[in-house]
Amino acid sequence: MNQSTALKANVGFGLVLALITAMACLSYQQTGRLADAARRTAGGYQAGSCLEHLQGQLKEAQSIQLAYTVGRSQALADRFTILTAEIANSLTQATQLTRGNKAQQSRLKAVSPVVKSRLRLTGENPQVITWMQTQVGGVEQEQASILQFLRKAEQFQATRAGTFILLTGLLSIGLVVGAGVTVKTCRRRKARPRSRIDAGQAIGRSRQPDQELPG
Repeated sequence: MNQSTALKANVGFGLVLALITAMACLSYQQTGRLADAARRTAGGYQAGSCLEHLQGQLKEAQSIQLAYTVGRSQALADRFTILTAEIANSLTQATQLTRGNKAQQSRLKAVSPVVKSRLRLTGENPQVITWMQTQVGGVEQEQASILQFLRKAEQFQATRAGTFILLTGLLSIGLVVGAGVTVKTCRRRKARPRSRIDAGQAIGRSRQPDQELPG
């Protein structure tokens, strides 16, 4: 293989190697973005679960209020006191998990003072809990839409990262195969001149005149 061909081969391999390096860097970057998308989706699920739990607590508080009007009992009163603290804690957690959304924050922050000042077992309008359920329900519906978007974004990022990784693997295989073919071709070309020399020598010997036998 002459110098020009060798130079072209080296340049070609260098370009492919540079492309593989760039693809590897992009694959690493896309994998990092996929991890970030997965974390955001997990956070979305956590916020949705917290809101669902909060709705269940408000429903239980409403049921206790109704039961207490029918038959007062200390057990119901004690449970309502504990439940009020649990609702406040869940509300705080939901506010933290949705801190990136101003609309959700506005709704939850409007509910927080009502829990502290107006969530009572008796002496309050039962519609107070209904209003809180409506506010939390609005946040919950919006969170469901956000979660759907996050899932789609994660799926898209997973497909993109997988494509980059696949292309990097294919280019690497192509480089290895190409290198093998080039080395084999180089060996064949080096062997040909030697074969021609041997053949030329054989032909030269065959053309020499036969020596006469001694008398």
